[in-house]
Amino acid sequence: MQVVRLRFAALIASIAMGAACGGKPDPAFFGGAEWQDPTSAAERTRAPVAFERPKLVVIRADWCPFCRSAQPAIDLAYQPFKGKIDLVVLDVTDDTTTSRARATADAEGVAAFFDEYQGRTPTAGVFVAPGEGRRVHGNIEDPATLTAELEYAIDQFRARH
Repeated sequence: MQVVRLRFAALIASIAMGAACGGKPDPAFFGGAEWQDPTSAAERTRAPVAFERPKLVVIRADWCPFCRSAQPAIDLAYQPFKGKIDLVVLDVTDDTTTSRARATADAEGVAAFFDEYQGRTPTAGVFVAPGEGRRVHGNIEDPATLTAELEYAIDQFRARH
């Protein structure tokens, strides 16, 4: 009977962790810094979107405790880049916000990124053109991680324009 109780408790804990993090917490939340290109063939075939500035794209949800803990760092890191980088927040809290986020992702030229990471909150990416970007790796609770990515995005954007 004790084994059954322990297995039941482990099952409940596993379900709670999955529900709290959308089922797939983003490994980049605490991972090492490495670059990844989220561009897909589908992204390259969508209608072109003009980028006036690089974009910081954040996928988040109200129910996600990691999103709430990362928000102050995102705000702090983004503050000095206002006007130089656009902030695109894709909210996946519920079906209604997810539907709006999908439309926003399409309009902003980051649909493939949204398709790939909408189930992993929080996830951040930097983009210099439609489909040309990368997911932020590292601890996004650390403003320095985001600041480095935003500086890189500005450098890449300038090199292209």
